[in-house]
Amino acid sequence: MNKKTLQKIVITMGLFLIISIVTICVYAKAGKMSISSDEAGDRTDSISSTQANSVSIDKKYLPLLQFKSNDYESMSVADFRNMIFDAIDKDSIRYLTLLDDAFADKELQNLRYTDDDSSFICNLLVPICTDSWQNYHYEGLVLRNESNKNYIIEFSIQYEIIEPNNLKIAEFEEKLCVLSKALTEHLNEYKLVDLEDEDNREKEVISIADNVLFDISSAAISFTENYVDYSKLDGSEPILFFDSSSIQKDQMDLATNDDIEMLLTTFKTEGYGDLSILDYRTQIAKAIDDDSNLEKIINRVRFALAENQEVSKQLSESQYNFLVYTMNASLSENYIEGAQQYSSDKLLPNIRVQQYLDDPSYILDYRLYYEISSETKTTVQMRDDAIYAIISEIEEIVKTSETAKLTNSDLLAKCKEIVLNYNNPDINFSIESFYCIQQ
Repeated sequence: MNKKTLQKIVITMGLFLIISIVTICVYAKAGKMSISSDEAGDRTDSISSTQANSVSIDKKYLPLLQFKSNDYESMSVADFRNMIFDAIDKDSIRYLTLLDDAFADKELQNLRYTDDDSSFICNLLVPICTDSWQNYHYEGLVLRNESNKNYIIEFSIQYEIIEPNNLKIAEFEEKLCVLSKALTEHLNEYKLVDLEDEDNREKEVISIADNVLFDISSAAISFTENYVDYSKLDGSEPILFFDSSSIQKDQMDLATNDDIEMLLTTFKTEGYGDLSILDYRTQIAKAIDDDSNLEKIINRVRFALAENQEVSKQLSESQYNFLVYTMNASLSENYIEGAQQYSSDKLLPNIRVQQYLDDPSYILDYRLYYEISSETKTTVQMRDDAIYAIISEIEEIVKTSETAKLTNSDLLAKCKEIVLNYNNPDINFSIESFYCIQQ
């Protein structure tokens, strides 16, 4: 299993919030922007009149700007999110309504390219507050206009925040800009005659994207490419900004029953539970090495299971648990093997648990870390039995406790007690990033 394969494994289940950053040579950070001077006039023409006029955001969103403190960029991603949720806990209806409105507000979303405040809300605050805050699908577009022609690089990447406690907001923002900047600089280097050669330009930009995403991946955050496309359009043809709602629907529709069946057939083999942790995760890594399409199928199925409850209902409990927990745990173990070489800190495999509970209605979201003493002695079944039992007990305590009267800290303390009961010489568990929100 080579190092690049390890870097490319994505390890977490989650709803993918679609954040479309159309760069147009605009390197957007939350609250910070700069436009490259060359051909800035041409590119500004592609921005809507609303954006060009820098209209101020609706005053109703002003309460969200309180999180834009002077030192927010020096905070870790985890601390920044905790600060926000402390405020949400005190007035959940107000803040959750504002965040939902911000995501759906097309005028606000358009302003994020030129307005500092809308950039902060749409590009940083809203994503970090979503269920998918540690696993995003991120769209971008780079444009060069020459002789009434538009030369375009569109890209889609996936990134996984693995160590939110060790990733600073400033570093997070900077990494999000690197690919757009690299592709823009590359696009601007071509002579006009070279821009016409679509086949060779596409091969080159795909290679650049692969290398950039590999270089900026770290123990704290991992990047993988979904696609990179190069194309050219007549200058009279409009450049359309991404519609996040349509992209999200397209992604939901990508996974098929054949995709699910392929994963179950390939990985849920007879006797897999009796394999050692090491043997099974090595088996998965080899399958992905041998068939690069498997990684895309895994991501599609994850998205479908998280976003479309009808897909989940078609599966048995055993199939669902396998795809959501068993697969993610083994993929996490493979990723940690590669990521550990970039970190002096001890990294642990983990899975993200998201549950939508009824009667009472709660969203339960946390990350379960674990450390295995011997990967050659501990079996997949031993690991999975403990994981399933912990998840079940935590769900039960949330349902039976007077949850509405408890803070997240109180619930977390109860959940930690549950986790401790399952620690033994073979495997130790811990729980972090715990949130429980009443719907």
